[in-house]
Amino acid sequence: MFLASLYTRSPAYIRAMAELYGFQVQHAAKVVFGERRSFETEMDKLDEERGTETDGLRRDELFSIVKDLSSFELSVDRKVGLRGMAVTDTLTQIFMDMNWSIGTCSDQHLVTSDNPIVRLTPPNEYHPIYGDGAFANKRTYVTVPLSASVILEMRWSSPVGKGMLHVPKQRGRLYNRQRAVFSERYLYASRNDIGIRTLGQKHRKPGLNISVSGLGNSMEMKIKRRLD
Repeated sequence: MFLASLYTRSPAYIRAMAELYGFQVQHAAKVVFGERRSFETEMDKLDEERGTETDGLRRDELFSIVKDLSSFELSVDRKVGLRGMAVTDTLTQIFMDMNWSIGTCSDQHLVTSDNPIVRLTPPNEYHPIYGDGAFANKRTYVTVPLSASVILEMRWSSPVGKGMLHVPKQRGRLYNRQRAVFSERYLYASRNDIGIRTLGQKHRKPGLNISVSGLGNSMEMKIKRRLD
């Protein structure tokens, strides 16, 4: 449960869930304003609620504006991403069902980040519509550093071996690169290392992103900590 909540409470996950909410809002807007009939229905409701009457010319003008969402900017309160924490219990059970192994890396200093739990799935498992199945995909694996020299791996496949597994230096570097790629803002290390600083500078943009296809021209979306 700690690991599951560590993932769902991370700044990266909360932002990504806020982005997903923004995409849902845009999809709903396209359904309402994408065709004239649905637009007229919504305008009738609005006029009824306000006790107003919008004439045909004004409606023509409004419809020409709203049907092109790319002319709008959508600001989403980051706090709506907290809704994503509802999956914590489900994710807890998934982690419990996976096979766990502990690796020790004596040749490479391991770092962590503000998004320490990283899930990776082979690229050929990705479907353009259905995605990659997230944590339930049987080929996915999850890693989280426990210290500067110890890391936890969770997989659906059988463990590589029993006991503490040795992590080669090259794989330790891979783990660090994964932490840098998926971090939101910060990398954390217990030593001042030029290689770690360089890694952080190389991967400065947030790596956990939500992408949705089929929206066509969409609004520019900004996730804000506080809406004006």
